[in-house]
Amino acid sequence: MHLNRVIAVSSSGGHLTELIEALPENIVDEILFVTSFDERSDDLLKAHKKKFYITDPNGEIKRYFLNFLQSVNIVIRERPNVVISTGSGIAFFILVLSWLIGSKIIYVESGARLNKLSKTGMLLYRFADLFIVRSEALSNKYPKAVRARMF
Repeated sequence: MHLNRVIAVSSSGGHLTELIEALPENIVDEILFVTSFDERSDDLLKAHKKKFYITDPNGEIKRYFLNFLQSVNIVIRERPNVVISTGSGIAFFILVLSWLIGSKIIYVESGARLNKLSKTGMLLYRFADLFIVRSEALSNKYPKAVRARMF
């Protein structure tokens, strides 16, 4: 696997923080980060050379359409062989489009989710090659899920 073909995608804020913390430090500089732009994401990714900011749909149809077009562009250009995500809706199209071209999908459910999957997690559970949860309750409900302490 070529590390330059790994995408890490999530919304900004807590999801992005969890995503960065979940990745091994020795490869984090080789990964393309995809998130939405705000002061926090800009600060978290300041040291990372490979980053791309896309629209966070945040429940708006027009923004989902723009996010879809941006996601198509990224997936076609990067042709990732692995995509890792902590969610949320911003990551959906990149994950599905990458799955359609044969990429391996790693989905890490947010640490805040202890009893119920997020909407993105519910939608992507069947597509993920590796689906990681942090609570025993979720690992019992979703047999494909792997329970792991990330940090």
